[in-house]
Amino acid sequence: MDVLGRYLALVKDTAERIDFLRGQGFVDTALEAPPSLRTVHDAVAACTRCPLAAADRAGGRGAEGAALMIVGPAARAVDGGGTSRLGAEAEGLLDRIVASMGLDGKALYVTSSVKCPPPDGRRAEEAEISSCRVHVEEEVRAVRPAMVLLMGDEAAALVGSSVGELRGEVRLLAGVPAVATHDPETLLARKELKKETWSDVQAVMAALGLRGR
Repeated sequence: MDVLGRYLALVKDTAERIDFLRGQGFVDTALEAPPSLRTVHDAVAACTRCPLAAADRAGGRGAEGAALMIVGPAARAVDGGGTSRLGAEAEGLLDRIVASMGLDGKALYVTSSVKCPPPDGRRAEEAEISSCRVHVEEEVRAVRPAMVLLMGDEAAALVGSSVGELRGEVRLLAGVPAVATHDPETLLARKELKKETWSDVQAVMAALGLRGR
């Protein structure tokens, strides 16, 4: 992950140069203003880009300016109505992973790779993921994280890959470095993957300068 560290340093240097040019009047702020999260969430609520369009959609959790953005699997339908990003047990596991990283709530944004739940609990199809990519990319632009962690194959498909192919590599999602690991639901079913996942998480921590807890 040394490549990731060098890339983040380059991004920081570039951002500082842009801020300097903006201060000198050479960069038009209006032309590059990112969307607000409210605008993104409104677009998700009104979306009919694919046949999955549902009354209940899973929105993101967190605030603009978070250091890390986690993109998980497609939303899941909840018994009795509604949607969630993950099942209760998987959500609890994700919370423990985040806590072990030493991230507080303000430094994290969590969202789903596909906002509407596929029927019968199936995985999202390629066309459905492609339709939702625009919303995830707009979330990235609104949040402006230093890194994106793609959890699971549905999230990895946003950059045209799978977890198996992407682990240990860096791709770009809306111009932000993205890495992949296994999602919490997979970890609950296949506990032998937890060591791999923790290794991936530690690489993210190192890139973000986190010491963990």
